[in-house]
Amino acid sequence: MSKSTKENTPQQVEIAFTIEGNTASREAARKIAVNVTHLHKVDISIIRIRPDNFNARVKPPTMTEEMWEKVLMIPTLAEQILANSGPADPIRGDFHTDGHFYITNGERRYRAVKHLLSIGKQFYPNDEPISTVIVLQNKPGTTDLERKKMMYVTNDNLPFTQMQKCRFFLSLSEPPYNLTQEQIGEDFRLSRATVGNYIMATTLPTDVQDKIDSGEVKMSHALAELRASNKPTKDDGQDIPTAGKETKEAEAAAAKEKIRGDEDEFDQRDNSVTGTGSMGGPKTEGSGAHVIGKDSIYMNEQKRALWKQALNRLDVIRNDVASNLPMRSLNGDALTPEEIGIWVANEVAIRMMNEYNLTVK
Repeated sequence: MSKSTKENTPQQVEIAFTIEGNTASREAARKIAVNVTHLHKVDISIIRIRPDNFNARVKPPTMTEEMWEKVLMIPTLAEQILANSGPADPIRGDFHTDGHFYITNGERRYRAVKHLLSIGKQFYPNDEPISTVIVLQNKPGTTDLERKKMMYVTNDNLPFTQMQKCRFFLSLSEPPYNLTQEQIGEDFRLSRATVGNYIMATTLPTDVQDKIDSGEVKMSHALAELRASNKPTKDDGQDIPTAGKETKEAEAAAAKEKIRGDEDEFDQRDNSVTGTGSMGGPKTEGSGAHVIGKDSIYMNEQKRALWKQALNRLDVIRNDVASNLPMRSLNGDALTPEEIGIWVANEVAIRMMNEYNLTVK
């Protein structure tokens, strides 16, 4: 793209903005886009990032745009898009009555295409122009809440950081959405206590939030210190101010439910001993012994036992598959050792997948 073209490209303006009630009609969309099998081809110049912090990923005010794009891994994504002659998925969003297309899903893809243009790339290997982008319009009647939820669950293969999750759930609890922690939990299959922990983390000092994202500090530890510092103590008749209503409700719920949160916020009762509790408490109320955190002896032993069980099952399945090998391929030829190895690996993987859910850390 030439310098003059860049200078003539209209800049995005930050304005008071709403999508609901302002989506363009199909007729208006047809005037600025070419319909392709329920999708649209548009020039990248009409695409805009929503100016109301719609995305869970928000650039820190002190960070430069160049550094922010490195954090988002835009140069790497741009290389992949160039090699594949375009994004793997269309950019999703809405045509607005102002003549622009506002992104719901695909901000990183949009930035990556812009990056290719900024370094002088004009065509993909298949000779298609890079400036032409395929977009998918949200169905009529889609609400902003539905758009926001959709954005969170389809995050372009770059997982959100801990604090991005926290700020996202906080935004759902604030206007214009005003969801309760129970409603947020139901929508994202989280316990109410976990949602409360996420929201509470947004009250941590900025430097602590940065350390959570970098892995220097565990969110559970930071929240434990925050709760301890917010406990009221008598000092010359003055009480230390406690956290807000939502925070106190989250703490009460966590204490009552004893539920494990997603980020190792849990208080696990040890019910492994039969009969009277190991600390003398009635069994109906738990043993009386409590273990806290992912590093506890009880949890480690439990994980080790589950892993042993899985590995033993893997050996059983592998032996069973090996004892039922097909002797020939579909075309009648004898299987080579390499083909046998591939067949066994695939069969074992399929059977293990049917029995276990694997979580990768």
